Amino acid sequence: MTADPRDLATTLHEATANLHAYIEHRAEEIAAPRIAQAEAATAAQAAEMKTNFDFEMRRLGDLRDELRRHLLVMEQQNEQLRWLAQYLPEPLKPLALGARTAPRPPQTLTADWLALVEKLAGEVPGGGLLAGEVPGGGLLAEIGDDRGLLIEAAAAVARLSQTSAPRIQRKIRVGFAKAARLLDLLEQCGIVGPPQEKGTREVLVKIEDLPAVLEKLGITTPERNTTS
Repeated sequence: MTADPRDLATTLHEATANLHAYIEHRAEEIAAPRIAQAEAATAAQAAEMKTNFDFEMRRLGDLRDELRRHLLVMEQQNEQLRWLAQYLPEPLKPLALGARTAPRPPQTLTADWLALVEKLAGEVPGGGLLAGEVPGGGLLAEIGDDRGLLIEAAAAVARLSQTSAPRIQRKIRVGFAKAARLLDLLEQCGIVGPPQEKGTREVLVKIEDLPAVLEKLGITTPERNTTS
């Protein structure tokens, strides 16, 4: 007896539909874990990028504030120079007032005039001569009232191989802006290196060498013990 072609067509159609459904199901089973893994990796990468972006934005804000502070210091130094210029010999006045090239040393630059400058140094607005002209003044003036915190931060990072602003922030319990400033000061002191990937810095001074390094820089205080 010959099979009905319509029955064969129906059976073939059902088999094809079942095969398609099976293929789709298996494809979903195979692809689902890979899709989930890719989504998780993308989410983690996005979170890391956001963290890095937020860190760089905070650091940019700190650098902007630091630049403003330096500009203020420069304005104060210019004011000191303008005040001191009135006591300078005529050949030196253009240099103090912003001349681009230094004149030849005048013959009038005598011991008497140098003694006058020493006498006037204590009367300069803002106190003393320019920070860079005082032994150790440049760095010490940059540190200012943060000397105690700087020593505390130095003692904390000297026990590590790498450090960062957030780590200093946690170690000595200060704000992020203050921690970033202390980190920059530590770099100027030669205690940490320049920024590396993700804002970390290599620590260059071991804890046992720290007191000698600080003493050489003139950064000492009797209230803090850097070896404890």
